[in-house]
Amino acid sequence: MRSHTMLGLLITLALWCLVITNNTRGTAAACIAVERDALATFNASITDPGGRLHSWQGENCCSWGGVSCSKKTGHFVKLDLGAYSLKGEISPSLATLNRLVHLNLSHSDFDGVPIPEFVGSFKMLRYLDPSHAGFGGTAPAQLGNLSRLVYLDVGSFGGPGITADNFHWVYKLTSLRYLDLSWSYLAASVDWLQAVNMLPSLQVLHLNDASLPATDLTSLSQVNFTSLKLLNLKSNDLNSSMPNWIDKLSGLSELDMTSCGLSGMIPDDLGKLTSLKFILLGDNKLTGAIPTSANRLCNLAQISLSGNILSEDIEEAGKSLFPCMKWLQVLELSGNKLTGNLSGWLEIS
Repeated sequence: MRSHTMLGLLITLALWCLVITNNTRGTAAACIAVERDALATFNASITDPGGRLHSWQGENCCSWGGVSCSKKTGHFVKLDLGAYSLKGEISPSLATLNRLVHLNLSHSDFDGVPIPEFVGSFKMLRYLDPSHAGFGGTAPAQLGNLSRLVYLDVGSFGGPGITADNFHWVYKLTSLRYLDLSWSYLAASVDWLQAVNMLPSLQVLHLNDASLPATDLTSLSQVNFTSLKLLNLKSNDLNSSMPNWIDKLSGLSELDMTSCGLSGMIPDDLGKLTSLKFILLGDNKLTGAIPTSANRLCNLAQISLSGNILSEDIEEAGKSLFPCMKWLQVLELSGNKLTGNLSGWLEIS
């Protein structure tokens, strides 16, 4: 009899434990009221032409569109409003969401207002994308507080664009793997190359059409950003020779330095970049011949060297350079001082 009573008590205790545990979990995952109110204030301050935020109603804000909560704490960790085409003013109430890991405000129209300084208070942030959203003004120095940031896209094609007077804030983002400041105005950022060199994990760098100042690309005594896979500096008047550290980027698959005011010869060390698929060096002032080491670049799909001052016999060069390039789809060599006949070797590659 006692054993049955004891067993009953144990079962009852076990059930109570399950109830308490489930209630605790439910509470932890529930919507946090102060954060829900912050989003409601943000929603009231902006215009939502597409009606994408109609789901932002009711108590369960973790189910609202574009919102994700931590299953453990209930805090907002992701606000993904990319392509929502939002307009208006960004309420500082968003600063309440200090557990955010992911913030995407891209492809909206905020009419030239600066990126809010309070974004720099999101110390947990790993992904930040305010690109093509109509932001203007100077990039806030507070962005340098986001030491955990892995992805940053501030590109702004066709919009007012972001200005940066220096790259001091970039120095601190040592976890970055992706950085896009394309179509920004960076003419005063004379330290951009030194800052980028402080990002050892960087894999993708877009600084095209950014009004970069004239920069001696050979000025680095040591190269730290050796993880680069894509380097895009297109349409900046750098007034430099090609970088003498290019061979250190052994994993580089795409190099775009079109219209960069480059002069001198293409370095022979370029042939060490056997992962290259795209090499775009058109509309510069490069001289001499295509280096013979290019015969190792067997993965190339596009070679663009038009609009330079290259001079050699293209018939002889073609027979030695291109036989291994089985994937080559685009070859642009016009506007140089090349001589010879193309026929007889094009079918080899």
